[in-house]
Amino acid sequence: MSAVLSLILSLFSELIDPIMLDSPSRLVKVLYRGDFWSNVSTVIPPELDQGWILELDEHILIAHALGNYNQPNTIESAKESIDKGYNFLEVDLFLYKNVLRCHHGPVKPNEFQEGDCDLIALIKIAKNNNARLILDIKSDFKPTFNFLVSNLGNNQADLNTLIFQIYESSDLKYFLGRAKELNLKLNSPIVTMYRNHSHLSTVSRLLPKGIKVITIPLARKHELLQNKNHSKYIIMTHPISDCNSLKHAKLLPVRGFYGPNKLIECKEKNDLIHIN
Repeated sequence: MSAVLSLILSLFSELIDPIMLDSPSRLVKVLYRGDFWSNVSTVIPPELDQGWILELDEHILIAHALGNYNQPNTIESAKESIDKGYNFLEVDLFLYKNVLRCHHGPVKPNEFQEGDCDLIALIKIAKNNNARLILDIKSDFKPTFNFLVSNLGNNQADLNTLIFQIYESSDLKYFLGRAKELNLKLNSPIVTMYRNHSHLSTVSRLLPKGIKVITIPLARKHELLQNKNHSKYIIMTHPISDCNSLKHAKLLPVRGFYGPNKLIECKEKNDLIHIN
């Protein structure tokens, strides 16, 4: 009975947003997925490190898939992006045969060979260059997260390099709960709307304290204009594929832009300031 009541309360919390009432197809998708952000709204989060957020300047570029789309998720791409001046590198992470691979999936990667990209190698590169890694976990979140923290849990310097990017409300709830249970000091994560059918207005209203950054697809930019809560958060967007996309995206209330590392060559780059 309590589970039924919880479901009703969760649904009601999603329904009270007028914008969602105007989008019945979205409500159906939320119901189908069971991805209720109200389930995480009352979670008392652990102490999350806000340092990386406080250090942000007005605008930042993020090297998506490590930056070079001709060699995505590779060590070479990461080094190239850092050499160009990037301090934020987003990487697809896939747990396979006890190795955290730089791999998008859903097809499993080839057998690991020397020189292939994995998280341990990336962390070393990031630490040596004062860069941060945004982790886009493509394999199942819970086992991947547990494997990662079991291997890095005692190395705070390595954990300080990592920013988790989280898709589902259930994964965010698990992330917060496990961090608290294991007494981990983790960076405040990014919540991404990419697979999320709830409206930005709903999510931003229901996120627990300590979550400050939301990423939303550029195709859903209208939600920024409909959302009264976005000023409370740092908003990032993707994909920014070229200079023209960057120019137009900068007109939105957005501070972070995911794209290829060639964006550093846009004339708009002079208005985009990176972490020192």
